[in-house]
Amino acid sequence: MLLDPGEGVLDHWNYTDVVRHHGGFMASADSGNRLQRLAYSPDEAAELMGLSRELVNDLLRTGELKSIKAGRRRLIARHHLAAFLGVPEASIA
Repeated sequence: MLLDPGEGVLDHWNYTDVVRHHGGFMASADSGNRLQRLAYSPDEAAELMGLSRELVNDLLRTGELKSIKAGRRRLIARHHLAAFLGVPEASIA
C-alpha cells in the first residue's frame, strides 16, 4: 500500500505511481504536448474496442489478449491491443 500524505492510505497504485515505479508506461510528449498512453486498464481497453468488460476478462483469462501486471494492477499495452486487433500500433488511440 502507498501512503498519501493528504488522503491517508491508498488501496491501489494510481497510474502516475506505476509510471514512476516501473520505469514508464507512458511515452514522451507527442506533437500536441499531450502524453501518449502506452497501456490501458481492462475497462479502458474494453471501451476502446467496443467490447464488454466480461469479454475482455475472458480474453485475458484464455491468453488471447496479452497483458502485464504492475503490482496488483493489470495493464494492457498498446502493442498487445494492436496485435489482438491485427492493426498497426499507431492506429490505437
